[in-house]
Amino acid sequence: MMPRPELRALVEPLLGPDGWMPMALRRLEQDALAARVAPGERAALARAARAAGAEMAARARGDRPASAEDALRHRGVLIHEDDGDALCGPFVHHALYTAPPPSVTLYRRPLTALEDLLDAAGFREALGGMSVREVVLAHELCHHLVHAGRAPEAVRPRVEVLRIGPWRRRAVVRAAEEIAAAGFAAAWCGLAWPPELLDCLTLAAWRDPTALQVLDVPQRRDTHVNRTDDPARAVRGDVAAG
Repeated sequence: MMPRPELRALVEPLLGPDGWMPMALRRLEQDALAARVAPGERAALARAARAAGAEMAARARGDRPASAEDALRHRGVLIHEDDGDALCGPFVHHALYTAPPPSVTLYRRPLTALEDLLDAAGFREALGGMSVREVVLAHELCHHLVHAGRAPEAVRPRVEVLRIGPWRRRAVVRAAEEIAAAGFAAAWCGLAWPPELLDCLTLAAWRDPTALQVLDVPQRRDTHVNRTDDPARAVRGDVAAG
């Protein structure tokens, strides 16, 4: 089936060359340390992080056609699948990277809700028949490489948080790593669209039940949906892929 106008209005702004930028800037707005970056400089920080993530993907992939899952396992990262609650405060997790020991937890329920929405809306073919699992695991592979110390400075930019005379204390703007991981996933998977699109569609499927009703998608009895009184807020909400 073709996507309805409501969903098309959500997706189309993300498909332009800078369609990912509004969500990147929102991530920075939610990072307390990013408040120390001048508003006019945040877009440049986001572009640098995203470009660095893409460069990391090119180096990590090389000439090897391995999947992100194979690349993670090759590096000793355990992959678990969890049917539990993927909600953490205002966030819905597709997956979560933790270390040590290095491991990735994939949350089946939001991934299944997203897969259902892609099929029902007719988006899967339009998005190149991509694998949601591969995109999500590529995102987590970036986090693992960062944790292993293989990240450019732009992925973990530092800002000054304290100054006493000549002494300075600096801390990492962690939102930049999430922006870089999206750039990594896009480059690793060869996507012509930003992975942030999956975040928005997950929110439509997971947090706003009316999105599924609009698309005539049957609600799964075992799927927990966090209802909101403001559908627009569901679209503007938060997805944490890792």
